[in-house]
Amino acid sequence: MRNIGLLCVFLIVGACNRKHIDSAANCLADSKRLLVSEVVDVKTADHALIISALEGFLNTKDQSLCQNAHWLESDFKQYVYPYLDLYKIEDDGNGDKNFYRPSLMGLVKIKNTERWMVKLAFIGSRPLEGQQTVKAIYNLIAEKRESGMVFSKYMSHYVQDWQTLQRGSITYKISPLKTADEAEMHRQQLEITKLLQFYDTQAIPIAYYSCINPKELMEVKGYDYSPIMYISENGGMAEKGNIVLSGNNSEYYTHEIVHQYNAHLYPDSAPFFNEGLATYIGGSGAYDYAWHRAKFKKFVAEYYPNFQAEDFTNPYISYDYEGETAIAYLIPAVVCERTVRLYGKQKLFEILQSKADLWTVLDTVGLNKANLTEELTAELQRPLHSFDQLK
Repeated sequence: MRNIGLLCVFLIVGACNRKHIDSAANCLADSKRLLVSEVVDVKTADHALIISALEGFLNTKDQSLCQNAHWLESDFKQYVYPYLDLYKIEDDGNGDKNFYRPSLMGLVKIKNTERWMVKLAFIGSRPLEGQQTVKAIYNLIAEKRESGMVFSKYMSHYVQDWQTLQRGSITYKISPLKTADEAEMHRQQLEITKLLQFYDTQAIPIAYYSCINPKELMEVKGYDYSPIMYISENGGMAEKGNIVLSGNNSEYYTHEIVHQYNAHLYPDSAPFFNEGLATYIGGSGAYDYAWHRAKFKKFVAEYYPNFQAEDFTNPYISYDYEGETAIAYLIPAVVCERTVRLYGKQKLFEILQSKADLWTVLDTVGLNKANLTEELTAELQRPLHSFDQLK
């Protein structure tokens, strides 16, 4: 799959013999940020309207995630932040906020509608170094209305013919490339029942998109290309709007469902504890917490005393041991296990509610930079205090 992705990048860069559309053609607003491929017929009236609206959207999208005059209003109710993937996408993270230039690669009319698929590439160039980098190729939907062209999230279009199944509080959307697994859906319902007892709360309606792999998951989100499509064989996401995206070829994904409950009940919880609790309850990827815990124990034994837990407290910067076990997920997961074993789940809920910095919160459960590694190592020597044991 990596080779397919690289081929896609080379083809897009090669096809991007593109030109500016100047103001004389009335295709851009007041900016020349947008580049347009020569395969796009800019003289077509509808295409000109789309390009003008697209430039307007690109120039205003970073001002707010909650509203935009060029975006379909109903999308904000369904997806909350429908163009979050495009927020500051031009930024290279090294000080150049407009490094990845948006390039319109194509417009595809959707049959029997006044709608078009809009294909955007974000390409960075360093001419002196002879480098071009594609950050993403992303699809939107443009729709012609009396008020003009408006854009919407590609996801609704992509999954419109997917099988829909209702199981308890979950609405499943099943990829046509797979068959829904009733046993997994039943298992997921049992897990949700446990979650409701654990949190002492009511069920949250969840839209669950069941994809065969991360590549299809990213295609559902609108991507034709993103590097993360090809770096793992499984994974998933929890997104605003009570959306769970599974790339595990499975109808069971408690980890991401825990994220949705945490988002509702403890919206200010620190990422450290958010990922830790999701891993403690639901494991990660295709494996449960007990499996990852055993791997983590092996990792600590292999690298101790060089391993220092305080170096892995950012869950977004992780080292995957043996390709599966994210150490920065397992450290907070073991902290959660230790917390509920010693102090009970109410203490864990207090931690999730806290807005204090990480080390101040950890201090309330007897952990600090000096003893974190030692305490986690000691916890791993104890029998697993599993989520199923909690009352």
